Amino acid sequence: PSHSARIPQLLALFPGAKFIHIHRDPSAVFHSMRKFYHRMLPILALQDYRPAEIDSHILWAYPMVMNRLLDSLAGLPPGHAIAVRYDELVADAANTVKRIYCELNLGDFERVKCSMVAYADEYVHDMSPAPTLDHQTASRLALHWGSVYTRLGYPSLASV
Repeated sequence: PSHSARIPQLLALFPGAKFIHIHRDPSAVFHSMRKFYHRMLPILALQDYRPAEIDSHILWAYPMVMNRLLDSLAGLPPGHAIAVRYDELVADAANTVKRIYCELNLGDFERVKCSMVAYADEYVHDMSPAPTLDHQTASRLALHWGSVYTRLGYPSLASV
């Protein structure tokens, strides 16, 4: 995730690179980021911060990174990037990895199938669903992240 907005720099270092964008429902990402910041900031922060401002930072930062990433990926030639929903990968790792191999022309999937599927089965885990959003949080996500929901193909929160 820390390099998500750096596609042009990565291409400068690795011309012809291919990219796999595995994404989750933005609501789940919000909860995950909130949990991460509340756990890590007390340990790592080098200056004072207000815990109440964490949500505002997440609401600001995520669309900035995601829109830059999605714009960069959209500018790549066909066959150089693929987007995969995390829930698709969890539900059917073998066929999802096969689709990645085929769409990115990464070589003979059958040759590496056993090791790739074994890896996916070991390291890809079904994440518990994100807690239900309260009305205020859902409204804020719809306002600040609506375009990201749309671009990633997730249902809009606008009806909340």
